Amino acid sequence: MDNAFGNEPLIPLLDYVQWLERAIHEIPSHDESESLIKNNFSSDARLQIDKQTLDRGGFLKFTLDYREKFTFLDYEFYQAASTANDYKGQSGTVGVGIKVRGQRKEDGKLFEAILHGIYQIEWLPTGRSGAHRRQITKVTRVLQGPYPVSFTPSRSSVL
Repeated sequence: MDNAFGNEPLIPLLDYVQWLERAIHEIPSHDESESLIKNNFSSDARLQIDKQTLDRGGFLKFTLDYREKFTFLDYEFYQAASTANDYKGQSGTVGVGIKVRGQRKEDGKLFEAILHGIYQIEWLPTGRSGAHRRQITKVTRVLQGPYPVSFTPSRSSVL
């Protein structure tokens, strides 16, 4: 479910962001995750996570670091909105909240993080005979966590 080339159909902007967020963290191979980031974030993309500003290389390092530390278990998307810049829905802005649950590889403890992000998506040329594709050019995020998840079994789950 990659970007469209030629006459291939495009998925809606919101679905694109949700797919990409899941894929770069859940795909088993670090190389494939890196490839997804390089193919879907422009080379001059700027990402801000809280007060830290990263270029694409910095974001790649940040993501691979989290992949090394956690196995991602669940993504819950909420309060999502998107606005297309063109009638075909090729580019635009997406805002979404994401609750991420993961397991720390070091000790098996469960963690949760809340992320709110605004994604600017452009329709950019690929350099291949007039072909274009979606690429994320700017992301602004607020990250809460990761923080440990405490689990207290309810009475009904014990019975």
